This record gives sequence, C-alpha cells and structure tokens, in this order.
Amino acid sequence: MELILIAAMAHNRVIGRNNSIPWHVPEEMQFFKKTTMGHAVIMGRKTYDSIASPLPGRFNVVLSRDKDPQIAGCMVTSNLIAGIECCKGYEKIFIIGGRTLYSEAMNMVDTVLLSVLDKEYEGDVFFPHLPKEQFDHVSEKRMGETDRFTLHTYRRKHPTIHSELS
Repeated sequence: MELILIAAMAHNRVIGRNNSIPWHVPEEMQFFKKTTMGHAVIMGRKTYDSIASPLPGRFNVVLSRDKDPQIAGCMVTSNLIAGIECCKGYEKIFIIGGRTLYSEAMNMVDTVLLSVLDKEYEGDVFFPHLPKEQFDHVSEKRMGETDRFTLHTYRRKHPTIHSELS
C-alpha cells in the first residue's frame, strides 16, 4: 500500500479561498482525476463540503469530528489512522486535503504529488511546509496548454512505520 498526498497550489502556496478552490484549471483537474481514479481517497470534512458529493470511481473516506456523521456514499471516520485502516486492500491511498489533513499526513506519506500553478491567487488557506529533509525531489514536469503548472514528485527518503507494516 502506498500513501500519496496529492495537491495543487498557486505559486504563492494558496490552496483555498472561502472553502473552495480559487481557480479552474481543467488540465490539472484531469490529472487529479486520472491519477486517483480506481483508488481510495481520504479527505477532511471541509474538503468534502466543498465538493458536496463523493468522487465517482473512487473509495471515498471523510474524516469528521462529528459524533454521528452520515455522509451518503462515503466511509466516515474520526481520524487519519482509522481512515487508512478503512482503505486496506487498495494499492494506493490518496490524501486529497484540506490543509489540516495535509499537515497531519505529511509525516506519514510515501509520495507527494504537488502541482504548482504558474499564477498567484488570493486565498485564506495555504499548503503546509514540505519537510525537504524527509523527501527527495525525484521529478518535475511542465504541464498544461492554457494554464501552465509544474508537477513536482517527492518521495520519502526513509520508510514510515505504516510502510513497514503494510
């Protein structure tokens, strides 16, 4: 099982504004869809609220602090470890946001797929610090015809506990 953090951020690290994504970049959205399709995705409740329905073709897990959450079409758990446990049997598990979940998962993930848009956007939510001492920058690929972005791939230098147990 591989645990992968996938995110898109503006050049100024913005990932959100008023509980939504402040840009529309179809080619980046296509990359996200193609990459996550057929796999498990774990998201925070605010991220789920912003998309308002389960992502089709994926096993959806929503993390929520609510006592008795009911979200149709999604498995709901109270924490990341329980969320990962729900995804046993999936080859790849994608952490898809938001900021709080990205921060929590950063010390656990094997891989980070980070799309960096060429433009800056106004926002109130920013991508957390990527601990470069824990990751090797293994590739960089320019993408997008209309709205350009760079896909950066980082891999953990040393295995995490979850990697050794899976």
